[in-house]
Amino acid sequence: MTTIGGESLSYPHGEGVEAGSVAESSATQGAVSGAFTLRIHPPAVAKVLAVVIVFLVVVGTIANIIIYHVAPDPDHKIARMMQRFDLGFEPSLANWYSSIVLLTNAGIVWLVAFVKRHRSEQYVRHWFALGFVMLYMAIDEAIMIHEMFDSTLRDVLQTGGILYFAWVIPGAAMVLAVGLGFSGFLRHLDSRTRMLFVAAGTIFVAGAIGMELIAGLVMDAHGSIAAGVLSLGHTFEQAAEEGLEMFGALIFLYANLDLLSRDLSSVRCSLSIK
Repeated sequence: MTTIGGESLSYPHGEGVEAGSVAESSATQGAVSGAFTLRIHPPAVAKVLAVVIVFLVVVGTIANIIIYHVAPDPDHKIARMMQRFDLGFEPSLANWYSSIVLLTNAGIVWLVAFVKRHRSEQYVRHWFALGFVMLYMAIDEAIMIHEMFDSTLRDVLQTGGILYFAWVIPGAAMVLAVGLGFSGFLRHLDSRTRMLFVAAGTIFVAGAIGMELIAGLVMDAHGSIAAGVLSLGHTFEQAAEEGLEMFGALIFLYANLDLLSRDLSSVRCSLSIK
C-alpha cells in the first residue's frame, strides 16, 4: 500500500510501484514511439542500382561518341557539356556514382566489423582492413591516384602493347596480395556471402585490370592515348570496363546488405545527442 496526499493506493497482489520506475517506463515508451527505423530490402536496392548502372553506361557511351565523332571538336560547347556524362572523363556523373557506392561499401563493411568485434568473433581485423580497401578504392575513383604515376612507370619499365598502361603491374600484384591475405577470411564466411564476394571481386578486377589490358592494346595500336581515345574500339572497351567495375561494386554492396539482413538483423543502433 502506498500513501499519497493522505490517500491510500492499493496494488494487486500487494506489489508497489515506485515513482521513479513509472517515470523511467514512460520515458522508455516515449523513446520507442519516437524511434526511427530504416528498412532496406537488398534485392530492391540491387535492382534500382542495376538500372542506374545501365543508364550511366548507355548515356556515357553516347556522350563519348558525341564528343569525339559528332561534335566539331572536343572543345566545342556541346562536347564540353557531354563530358559530364562521358565514362572516361573526371569529374562526371558515372565517376561520382562509382565513388559514392565504393564509399558506401566502406561504411557498411565497417558497420559489420564493429558488430563482429562486439560479438568477439573471428577475422574482425580483416573486416576493418576490407573497409580501408574500399575507402582507398573510393578515393582512387574520385582523384585517379593510379593514373598519376602511370606515365612515369611506363617510361621506367618501357612497357607497351597489353601493358601499355603500366599501372596494371602493381595493380595486379596488389590484387594477388589481397587475395592471399584474405583467403582464410573468405573460407570463414558462409557459402552465400563467400560466393557473392568472389563474384564481386572477379567482375570488378575483370573491368579494372582485364579491360585495361585491352585498352592498352588499343592505345598502342594507335600510337598514343590522344589518338586512341578517338577510336570506337576505345569507346566500347571503356563502356565494358566501367560497367564491369560498377556491377562488381554493386554485387559487393548487395552481399553486405544481405549479410546484415540475415546474420545481423537483430542489431539495434541508437544515437544520443546531449
